[in-house]
Amino acid sequence: KLFKKKKHFIANVSHELLTPIALLKNKFENLLQNESLDDTAVDKIVSSLSTLDLLKKIIANLLLISKIENNQYEANETIDFDTIITDLVTDLQDRIEDKELTFHKNLEHHFSFTGNKTLMHILFYNLIVNAIKYNKPSGTIEIKDGFLNGNYFLSISDSGIGMNKIQQQNVFKRFARVSFDQEGQGLGLAIVESVAQFHRIVIEIKSEINRGTTFVLLFPNERKLN
Repeated sequence: KLFKKKKHFIANVSHELLTPIALLKNKFENLLQNESLDDTAVDKIVSSLSTLDLLKKIIANLLLISKIENNQYEANETIDFDTIITDLVTDLQDRIEDKELTFHKNLEHHFSFTGNKTLMHILFYNLIVNAIKYNKPSGTIEIKDGFLNGNYFLSISDSGIGMNKIQQQNVFKRFARVSFDQEGQGLGLAIVESVAQFHRIVIEIKSEINRGTTFVLLFPNERKLN
């Protein structure tokens, strides 16, 4: 009961915070229209707007996690992993090219999966973005699938900075970050875990420092959602 109340409380607070943020953003944007402002004042307002945008993203992500945990999503769509990943790679092509990464997609099986297409899109987006973000220049990313002990798996591997054992244990915690040199709110993998749990997907991590990281998604044979 307490756990459910806590989840609803987080959702309600997150939702309520969006209104004052929107009001503040509107006021700052109106202030920028004032031609009498000097450069220092303009810089401060622009900086404040950036902070508000970051806060809005954090709240939106917390709301997303809360909605998933409260089972506010349907899970009755047929999902084509190949299509989702192909579309994401196209959308993220600029980032991939900026780091001169080589991308390999080796999906050989047409595994039939029913779930929520939007949530699965978010899951793959966050994993692929992480594979780009924490990779080394001219590194590689590989996505492949197969069967392990009768269960379908899909893995996303990078040749990046890798993680130690402690980082691997904490990587799904909210606001945890692999590297503070990288931008982000530390919520991407927390969202990945929530989406995976919603779909009864088990995530395994294989990682070595300076050798790269692999996230393995193990899909259930029988679909049983929350």
